[in-house]
Amino acid sequence: DTGTLLAGSNSEYRLDTLLAEGGEGRVFELNGHGDLVAKIYKELDLSRKDKLQLMASRSTRGLRKVCAWPLSPLSDSRDETVGFVMENLGGWEPLHNAYQIRSRLKLFPHHTYAFLVRAARNLATCVHHLHEEGLVIGDLNESNVFVNGKAMVKLIDADSFQIEGPGVVYPCKVGKSELMPPEIQGRSLEGIVRTPAQDRFSLAILIFQTLVFGRHPFAGITAHHHEVTLESCIEHGYYAYTERRQTPVKPPPNLDLDWLPRNLRDLFEEAFDPESLHRPTAKEWYFALKSLEGTLKTCGDNPSHQYWAGAPRCPWCELEDTWKIALFRPALSDPDQDYEVGEIISKMKAIPAPADSGKDIVDFDYKALPPAKLGPWEAFFGRAAKNWGWFIFAFFQIVNMLTSANEKEIFLIFFGLAVALFVVFGFVYSRSESLVKRATKRLGGVAEKWKQEADPVLYTETLNKFEGIADSLRDVKTSFEKRRQEFIETLHAPELDAYLAKYSILIADAGPIGSEKLSYLFDNGVKTAADVTQEKFRLLPRILPPNEKQDLLSWRRALELQFWKSHNYKLTIHQERNLIVEMRKHNDRMRQELEEAPSQLEELAQRLRSRQEELAVEAQRHVEVLRLHGPKLLALEGKKATG
Repeated sequence: DTGTLLAGSNSEYRLDTLLAEGGEGRVFELNGHGDLVAKIYKELDLSRKDKLQLMASRSTRGLRKVCAWPLSPLSDSRDETVGFVMENLGGWEPLHNAYQIRSRLKLFPHHTYAFLVRAARNLATCVHHLHEEGLVIGDLNESNVFVNGKAMVKLIDADSFQIEGPGVVYPCKVGKSELMPPEIQGRSLEGIVRTPAQDRFSLAILIFQTLVFGRHPFAGITAHHHEVTLESCIEHGYYAYTERRQTPVKPPPNLDLDWLPRNLRDLFEEAFDPESLHRPTAKEWYFALKSLEGTLKTCGDNPSHQYWAGAPRCPWCELEDTWKIALFRPALSDPDQDYEVGEIISKMKAIPAPADSGKDIVDFDYKALPPAKLGPWEAFFGRAAKNWGWFIFAFFQIVNMLTSANEKEIFLIFFGLAVALFVVFGFVYSRSESLVKRATKRLGGVAEKWKQEADPVLYTETLNKFEGIADSLRDVKTSFEKRRQEFIETLHAPELDAYLAKYSILIADAGPIGSEKLSYLFDNGVKTAADVTQEKFRLLPRILPPNEKQDLLSWRRALELQFWKSHNYKLTIHQERNLIVEMRKHNDRMRQELEEAPSQLEELAQRLRSRQEELAVEAQRHVEVLRLHGPKLLALEGKKATG
């Protein structure tokens, strides 16, 4: 019981929380020893003491690597051996939780077929090492083989292994009939000395189940669907998938082994043929599985599908479509994606951003220059030359005022001289004005090119776009949840409409809207919450005030939230798989775009700098014209500097 103090070989151990219970015993945590657990037998058996002491003395690093080997027998206060200490395999799962589809999707959600192949290979490795140590497992089954997330394998219940000591054999007294070979089917195990060949039969079944999603190699369909037990099929050699012999048991529909390489299928044939003189060794299975692992390829349509490259097409796509389930649940992103995204962002940040080199030239405004200093004659006639209407008006007024011919003659002489001065200074003004206007227009064109082709804002916008992609890749879970909810809402839109149609507009809890307006809406087609939409409002002959429309829309939204909360719709595994595949493809496209980002940014920065230099040179020519003629034009216009 919890709290009991027991003595080990070199230490005392106090039992803590009960972890598990099996046919033979219970497994407890040990207080202060998180890496160890204790197996305590339910019934006292005096023969266990010598066996456990022998096993503890035979402990090696190699044995501890492949199984939870007994490290120390445990004795109670009466010095009776009641159990033993072994490694704590917390976080590991029984093999059947790895190969059964539903439990694997839950416990190892984003592992591919490569995980199953590696687990089978590592199981063969464990069996090989135990046989090399002269041990026979005996009770090799799916519940005492444990797997972790890296497909590492260890065996438990090592105390039931068959082990030989000096002049004595401690046999394995237990076994699971569904995995025992034909020669001991139906026999009592008491006193039977087990052999490695019998382990090999059990190993072949476990490898088959691991590779074929938990299917038992002797389970199938019989003619007329007669009931035949697994034990009977094993005893008579009715291997359901054999291609060499006729048996009354056939595989279930839509499931064959064409997606396994021939050498593996041949090993199964040898292992399950009652006439065969050789059952494949663990080492043979190891090399066959290693070869399969090295020839796995990834499906082009679903990155979570990895299969033997020799198969004509992806078998998992076909099986998923046939069975309407997901065999493998793809991850939304690769495990190392966050690291890669961070690395790419660091590269992007390290690129020197282009500066506003030459922008002051492109944005030059001659009106900010100080006006030129003009002489009195230049100032008078230059400014007057802009106003020819005033000059002609003054001419006729003065002529009308003069009475003698002599006065008019003298006036005309001076007037002619004035006209000449007006023409000279008018030409100067006109030319300056024309040059300034043309230079200003062309400089404006350069400024527009700058905005489109050389502005550092272009770099900032591109960098922000890539950072947005990085944020999306870092938070794919949020994006997926949003997309999943949208998908659910699309699938169940008819149910939502039916639900909303139950709520009449006449009883809408929508703020201060009076019954008269609600009746008006009812008479014009807005009868229930299902009709409360922006489109309906636009079609009404009389429009509600915006605040009242919002009150009605809020009423509908509250009903929608109530509907989704009460129904709690979920996607099937198959639907979720398809959605994840779709999002994964989208993420892969974004990831590829992000991987190209540093080189694109570097190229963009260089292009912007180069274009800035070209436009600055082009702008400089127009600026020189403005610097030369702008001040004089400002002076003639009588303006003051604005800068």
